[in-house]
Parts: sequence; C-alpha cells; structure tokens
Amino acid sequence: MPSGDIDGNNVVDLGDYFILAGAWYASNPAADIDGSGWVDLEDYFLLSNHWQEAGDPRIGTLSRIADGNSKKRVTTAQRPTAV
Repeated sequence: MPSGDIDGNNVVDLGDYFILAGAWYASNPAADIDGSGWVDLEDYFLLSNHWQEAGDPRIGTLSRIADGNSKKRVTTAQRPTAV
C-alpha cells in the first residue's frame, strides 16, 4: 500500500484524509502514518506526498490517478475512431 493509505483501499484519497483529520493531534495508531505516537503534520506530509497514488510500492505498481476518483478503463466502444 502507498504510504498514507490509512483505510487500506490501496489508494491515497479523501477517505484517508478524513481519517487523518478525525484523529488530528491524538494518539491513534491507525492514523499515525510515521509511527511517532501522534497524528500530526509529519503524518499529513506523508499523506500529501503520496496523494492519489494507487497500487503497491512493494511490487512496483504505483501509479497516479488522473481523474481524482478512480482509474478509468477505455473500452472498445469508447475509443475514438479514425476518420
């Protein structure tokens, strides 16, 4: 999972941000990304540095999500045709 993926959905997104914000300046191991014991600016910086990253860095499949919500697959019906 990318660093900052608190909710475990394999992408750093608003769900992770809301968890971090809800645990702000608290001792919450689930939202403490850097393991310091507190949810603080260091955790926010880690989350923001990996914002919209998806995939698993341990196997080299990190990517940025272009549209901010999810990756879009282009099907044959959506591909532009040559004129």
